[in-house]
Amino acid sequence: VYPEIGQRVDSIYAWYDELVAEYPQYVSRENCDSVLAETGLVKPSSISHLPMYIYKFTPPKAPNASGPDVTESSVNRIKALILTGTHSEYIAIWDCLNTMRLVCRNWKEDKNLEELRWNADIYIIPCFNLYGVDNGTRTNENGVDLNRNAPTQDWCRLDDAHVYSGTEPASEYSLKLLMHYLSVLQPQVFIDHHNTNVGVGDDEGDGKNMIYVHSMDQIGLDVSGVVISQMTRKWKMRYTDTFPSIEEDPTTLYGFACKDDIPGSIAKYVYEQGIFSSIYESNSGILYKDGVYSVQNRVSNNELVTTCATEGFINYLIRTLKVCSEEIGVMHK
Repeated sequence: VYPEIGQRVDSIYAWYDELVAEYPQYVSRENCDSVLAETGLVKPSSISHLPMYIYKFTPPKAPNASGPDVTESSVNRIKALILTGTHSEYIAIWDCLNTMRLVCRNWKEDKNLEELRWNADIYIIPCFNLYGVDNGTRTNENGVDLNRNAPTQDWCRLDDAHVYSGTEPASEYSLKLLMHYLSVLQPQVFIDHHNTNVGVGDDEGDGKNMIYVHSMDQIGLDVSGVVISQMTRKWKMRYTDTFPSIEEDPTTLYGFACKDDIPGSIAKYVYEQGIFSSIYESNSGILYKDGVYSVQNRVSNNELVTTCATEGFINYLIRTLKVCSEEIGVMHK
């Protein structure tokens, strides 16, 4: 159950810190600001009171030799770097946290969770837009949409306040920080995790799209199609007092996938660096009740909404890491 909309940065970190305390041999926290300060990058004073943390979910590796003092390993695992809070979308922040809670606490009960727990390195920056998360705004402390500020090959200046791209590419602290961690971590998978605003009249679909994915990579589009089909079936079979049954509605799928053609998109920039990347958007509301679809039925931020959001994201993460492990292999140290 989502506790409330509009959590502050310190509350979100406190949730993750619980996992650090519970599983210190698996979960750790790094202060990104301290790391970046060593490179000479100065954090803006307007957000200096808000720390930027990255949480590392890294299981032990098989050593090169036996013995109690062996610390080096030549074993590589697939690495995933995940952002939430780019647009201060709280359902995405919450369902990503829930995903990692399940990985930490329930891996003994599910082989897919066990695979994530022991055979992947997962790195999460929960509050990528510190100012936006703390103040509930899409843009950052400079009024910049971080998802239009990445230095893609087709970057262009956008002056619309809703998607203001900044005066130049990668002008913002968060983008510089991301570029540093891409270089250091060298992940094979990158996900910029958002949530949609279903049923509020925006451009994100007609309210039936509880999952949608932008990706420049065909693998991302294919995985999305499978997950959307999978989750639609599960939701129709499981939540019978909300969604129509498969027999009543065998064709409607609750999601869509498309090419990421947004200039300045973070995921597009990461793709241009040779890394599988996608923007994954989960649902922030549900417009079905007793099998009937209507905007008047819209509910948001309740237990079913956040449960569906978590189920969708964790299945997307599991399938993406499995497919990428098979398709591209574990190539980086």
